[in-house]
Amino acid sequence: MIFLIFAIFSPDSLLYAQNVIGHYFLTDVKQKSIADKDGWTFIVFTGYPSFKNSQIYYMLRSPTTSFVEKPIDLFEDPPFSGPVFDGSPVLIIDSSYDFKVHIFWNSERNIAEDRRFYWQTDIFYSYSVGSYLNFPQIENVSDDINSFDLFPSATCDKDNRIYVVYWKIKVSEESIYLAERDNFGNWYNKRVTDTNEIAENPLIVTLDNNEKLIFYTEVRDKNKIMVRKFDGKKFSEPFFLAYGEDYSVNFKNGVLYLLCINQDTLSLKKFDYELNEIDKTEIDNGNGLFIKNASSVFILDTLYIFYERGNNINTQIWLVKYKDMILSEEILVNSIGKNSKPIPVILSDGYLYLFFESDRRHYTEGTNVFPHIYYKKKPVPLLKRNKESKINVFFLPRERKNLKIFNIAGRRILSEKFTKGVYIYINKKKSIKGKWLFIY
Repeated sequence: MIFLIFAIFSPDSLLYAQNVIGHYFLTDVKQKSIADKDGWTFIVFTGYPSFKNSQIYYMLRSPTTSFVEKPIDLFEDPPFSGPVFDGSPVLIIDSSYDFKVHIFWNSERNIAEDRRFYWQTDIFYSYSVGSYLNFPQIENVSDDINSFDLFPSATCDKDNRIYVVYWKIKVSEESIYLAERDNFGNWYNKRVTDTNEIAENPLIVTLDNNEKLIFYTEVRDKNKIMVRKFDGKKFSEPFFLAYGEDYSVNFKNGVLYLLCINQDTLSLKKFDYELNEIDKTEIDNGNGLFIKNASSVFILDTLYIFYERGNNINTQIWLVKYKDMILSEEILVNSIGKNSKPIPVILSDGYLYLFFESDRRHYTEGTNVFPHIYYKKKPVPLLKRNKESKINVFFLPRERKNLKIFNIAGRRILSEKFTKGVYIYINKKKSIKGKWLFIY
């Protein structure tokens, strides 16, 4: 029996589209392109405002506001070049009290600076300073001449150390590298995989015991999903987990949950943290249709598994719930047009959000086929939900004698020290005046 989920999810909402022309893409579903902490929510995605270049877009909301109405193009093109292609952004929040937002992405922005080479894609990095809208510095993480460094995956451990892994293609080499930044802003890159491995599709996660795991696909032999442990200094030998063209992971209470797709069959495998297999469950064999982009989120002790199934004409997003080795029936999430890359995340407002891509405006508005980003949401039981208010844009009052101005990190700012950012102004009685946000 198949039943609809429209009754428990909200209607689809368009996250952003400046107009119907332009592509807007989420990063690979197993990566972190959406993050949430202390009521703040951040999302990054790739946009193609034209066919000549792509850009990294960034949106945020505070504990008392909805998402800003227009995404921010964070990283301007280098002055020495024309438009460049930026893509595959991932976003993480560090573990410090006054946390920072860290963004990694791949870009070809180095090509025009040095005409000795014309084929190079590097991994770049930036982080917020003082304000969650202020990313003043861009750093080149990999910087390898005539190399394609692509598809970063990042994590922050409980010691507040940040690591990024990425896929490197150089001459005949296809391998996975890890990079770590020291306190002086220097990046150190080291190879993860062996020279006899042909590896791609990297992912790094920090488990709840602070152990780091690096996943990748070894494509030399039937797409083996492999993992290595990383203790901060050295890598373990590779462990074989499953066969599959794609995968994603989750973990809870000492158990690693691996979703893998092999020849259009979606399966769930469970391992302990010593990587011993516990059990395996087949979720969907496709029935002649393709299956892609499986992802998951825990609500209490139930694993919500989302994935796309379809053909070249139409794809739908489906949901299956898993608990105690028992699967629910399939639940249809949406079916208008091609829907792909479901990314579920529970945010601080007490809702489960499902972000996804869809080309439905092609059908509803008769436009060309351009994917845009949508989301659904549903309340999560037992979680407190905050009230939302609209974001307001205003100019700072000229009479500022009775006002104290703070940035969103809680630091007081003098009026002559303003930079681009978001600010809260508070009167002398220490009450937030109208809960306004100021975008300067």
